[in-house]
Amino acid sequence: MGNRVRRRGECMRSGLENTVLDILWSSSGPLTVREILNQVNAAQEKQLAYTTIMTVLVRLAAKGAVLRRMEHGRHLHAATAESAAALAVRRVLAEHGEAASTHFLAQAVADPAMREQLRAVAGVPCGEHARHTSASEVRPPSWTEVYRATDTQDAPAADSGVTDWTRWVAG
Repeated sequence: MGNRVRRRGECMRSGLENTVLDILWSSSGPLTVREILNQVNAAQEKQLAYTTIMTVLVRLAAKGAVLRRMEHGRHLHAATAESAAALAVRRVLAEHGEAASTHFLAQAVADPAMREQLRAVAGVPCGEHARHTSASEVRPPSWTEVYRATDTQDAPAADSGVTDWTRWVAG
């Protein structure tokens, strides 16, 4: 496996952290430490201590994966994203910013299937307003250009008040 040095703030998770996140993701609302502990212990032979789950939740909160709030005299915990993929995307964007967005969009421009997925997420029917240009004819826009919909082909005028990047994704 090797000795890998983790950078400060890196979001690697242990098996127990993943188990706790799975419980939070499957929950219909925030949970207490005791509720999480009961679900963890129900699924395994060796029973864990309350403090073990509390420590895991503190670590997940430090990594930005869990939010903790006080309500009616008890601490409630909820995941800050709906899935492991959402947490990974958030981490990549936090670490790499505009460069990550630019690379993602460049791949989307070059991959028709990915463009269709983006159109579906944006709520645009397939083929509607689609541009028929090849990937070699398109310069990948920066995240700022896409987000603000400026300096891109077919973007609304800067003074039009339209700042919706979905217009660019939709084509």
